[in-house]
Amino acid sequence: MSVKLSKYNVFVPYEDQTLLFNGLSGALLTLPDSIGRMVRQCGDYKEVEATFPELYESLVQTRCLIDANFDELEVVKQRNRDAVYEDKNYHLTINPTMNCNFKCWYCYEGHVKSKMSAEVRDRVVRHVELMAREAGMTGLQLGWFGGEPMMTFDSVIHPLSLALKDICEAHDAPFTNSITTNAFLITPKRLDHYREIGLNFFQITLDGSRDRHNKVRFLKNNQKPTYDRIVSNINLIAANLDDARITLRINFQNETLASVREIIDDFTPESRKKIRVDFQRVWQTTESEDKVEDQLKNLIEDFRRAGFVAYSASNDFTLFSGKKCYADKWYQSVINYDGNVFKCTARDFTPANAEGALGEDGRVDWRRKKIEARFARAPWERERCMDCQLLPLCMGPCTQQMIEVGEANRNNHCWLDTLELKVEDYVIQRYQALTQRKVQAISEAIAV
Repeated sequence: MSVKLSKYNVFVPYEDQTLLFNGLSGALLTLPDSIGRMVRQCGDYKEVEATFPELYESLVQTRCLIDANFDELEVVKQRNRDAVYEDKNYHLTINPTMNCNFKCWYCYEGHVKSKMSAEVRDRVVRHVELMAREAGMTGLQLGWFGGEPMMTFDSVIHPLSLALKDICEAHDAPFTNSITTNAFLITPKRLDHYREIGLNFFQITLDGSRDRHNKVRFLKNNQKPTYDRIVSNINLIAANLDDARITLRINFQNETLASVREIIDDFTPESRKKIRVDFQRVWQTTESEDKVEDQLKNLIEDFRRAGFVAYSASNDFTLFSGKKCYADKWYQSVINYDGNVFKCTARDFTPANAEGALGEDGRVDWRRKKIEARFARAPWERERCMDCQLLPLCMGPCTQQMIEVGEANRNNHCWLDTLELKVEDYVIQRYQALTQRKVQAISEAIAV
């Protein structure tokens, strides 16, 4: 068999070895430097097969070496079609209110006094029933978003979650429940309610260490410190919800990073096992501040060593997703408190931006031109992406970005230009995370 190196191989020097990572298969091999150089530079892999048969077999099995006639791009295309159109695990985000108890300077949302009415809640229930009965929904990923959704927990989140969970159980469809919250309104009295509705995934934000956070992230009506209460509530969730998963998003500007290590000691060792840390630059500062790659890499290492789960900085690359973003998926909607329907959660929820409306019968009346603009072509269907070594990990810009960039600039826009960390950092982080899990598994086995 005539073979060639996969186009999607990434070779990364790390300590005294070479990490060979394949973005299509997800395989990660560790090779001595000399062997890594040989694999990368070799012109005749028959010689490798004859001299190093076990290595050759590993390269073929992991698809780092492939048949010379194999078209990898077709695999990427099929994976994208499956992720966008065939995956019927419905991703539904609900904004129960656009009101918020915080007033953060960088927030793009207008915090209007609002709450989802009983009429819209009934429409949501009918909508999910239709998705289960007519659209072949195989599962429901429910997410709560908006201003501060916990402001409506008793009146909207709890009863509506119960209703949607019942629909899923009736149709034998898996149900998951998550929330993006500032965590200020989490209380011990609600823990049983969280369990009842299966609410176990929380995305919670800190704006750096205690001093930095309290200067930036405070209550709307006064500047009462919020850091300690948020941290206490995160520890509360981790200690009392066995299946809790917490993404701790740290919004940062360059000056935030100097003291961010102080956060580590505020979380118990047990809490850290359930927390994934995600650094995200405050979006208004992206163009005005220098990149801080080395600083971020060092912080990643510090948090990982402290026991935080599968730590990575920013969702820069993803394996096997087949798409860039949840909004790129056909079976996905964002229902606002007023019944307007959107695809993207990172833009203002104004009527002008709506891509549809939820009808009385639960059906979405989509605005055809807007939906066609989003799904007519995949964002990566352009020369720049299809020639790129990182396509399976990146999948191009999201559909929202491509709509806003416009046809004239379609081939010029590259999402990779905005990254804080490079693909080499991603590979090293992945190697470290896999090694950490292996060590933990061995330790647990020895303890038993």
